[in-house]
Amino acid sequence: MLIRVNIVVHLFFFAVIVAFSGYSAFDLTQVLVGFLMVGVTGHSALVLSSRQRRGNGLGALTIGLVVFFWLAYTAKFGMAMFIADEYWVVPHLIDTVSLLRVLPEAYFLSMIGFVSVVIAIIAFPLRHSIDWKLRPGKARVLGMLLLLCLCLVIKYFLKARFFLAVPGMDPIQLPIPYLSGILALLLGYAMLFFANVPLFLALFTGNRWAVFVTFLAAMANAGIDLRFGSKDTVMFQMTMIVAYLFMFRVGLESGRAKFKRTARGMIIIIGVLGIGLVSAYKYMNFIRFAFFHGATSIADAISMAAQSDVATSRSSLIELYNRITGIEAFSAVMQMAEARLFSVSLSDMLSGNLMRAFSDMFLGGIDTTSAFSMTLIGSWYAYGRISAIIGGFLVTGGLFAAIQTLIVRAPGAPHNMRLAFLPVYWIMCVQLMLGGNPMIWLKTIIVTLPFVYFIGRLAFTTTSRLHQTTLTQPRLTRSS
Repeated sequence: MLIRVNIVVHLFFFAVIVAFSGYSAFDLTQVLVGFLMVGVTGHSALVLSSRQRRGNGLGALTIGLVVFFWLAYTAKFGMAMFIADEYWVVPHLIDTVSLLRVLPEAYFLSMIGFVSVVIAIIAFPLRHSIDWKLRPGKARVLGMLLLLCLCLVIKYFLKARFFLAVPGMDPIQLPIPYLSGILALLLGYAMLFFANVPLFLALFTGNRWAVFVTFLAAMANAGIDLRFGSKDTVMFQMTMIVAYLFMFRVGLESGRAKFKRTARGMIIIIGVLGIGLVSAYKYMNFIRFAFFHGATSIADAISMAAQSDVATSRSSLIELYNRITGIEAFSAVMQMAEARLFSVSLSDMLSGNLMRAFSDMFLGGIDTTSAFSMTLIGSWYAYGRISAIIGGFLVTGGLFAAIQTLIVRAPGAPHNMRLAFLPVYWIMCVQLMLGGNPMIWLKTIIVTLPFVYFIGRLAFTTTSRLHQTTLTQPRLTRSS
């Protein structure tokens, strides 16, 4: 189905651009070449991903990147013909006319980056396959749920008392060197994984009440992040649940009838929550600002946000779509780089200084603790134009593939727990493409993987290995 969707997406938005843009023949040629290359590359990646053969382990990662490019670049390019003035970079960093003028070249350069990262993943020499079948074993649902509740209390304390991983706030350093930084990294993706471990185990057991309770615990983690100003975890959590339901539909060998009943209930809950979250999304930033301005409870913050004329005048769908940073931010970066508004070195890009400079330009230097994404392709372009885009994305794609190979093949966590972590890893890859700091991203990987293996071994014990060991032991026979 995704192969057909890929064709429809590119044909539809190319037709929209031709019909409504008024671009010159040269610009339309760039657009055509870009759409053809992206469409063909996406088609090839999806075809390879659909083949059940050795080396298909990177298929899901490739699919995620293809879908991301649809949303952040192809669709945003086409939608700009109608809603360019609604994009978050307008008018702070670029005006509407300039944005529309730069878009053809921006899409062409984005195509080069997309093709480079996909080629690097597909051509990665260390191939692996992913066995999606869930192994039988002992799932410690209650123990992990109790441990998660304790960790959620600790997480709330660290955010409230020391401002660790709180957007817009400088953290209070703990007396032990590097401890604040390590804890801040663990409070992100590592905690997202841990919050979903009891839910994964509950789905494995098939106990509907356990699924419901562990789902609430996972949403509590997202609620804590939302309380302190981070909206992304809520969306990540919804994505995790959908990924887990798909995994169990494919990989569960026993108890499928019980799982289907549970899955139907979860789909209804996700649908209701999704509608509510989309409707309320435009108020989330204002709830965060309300806490910064003295709100003492969530009810007070919601009340203050609901009374904001700015929030009520916005569209939740547009606000949500603006969270998917893509071609609009890259176009602004291109114009700023051509105007030489900032000088860039490799250390500036990798360390995050470039992103801070970009955020300062957006905010006018008012609040330097907030960060705005310039996209990974924008960072590479600002550093070294086309050559940096090609080289940078070849390295990025190879890194994505190498780390997933490590997750799947290295000894450590049980098989089922590796599967439970993979959606978190794919979210991390997309987040880096959106404009994450490469060095912070690597540090997060380094800190998160040992935590994942440790929690995985605590949470689940695979019995098939023990059973296989018993079966393969040589029998003692009486000698004659």
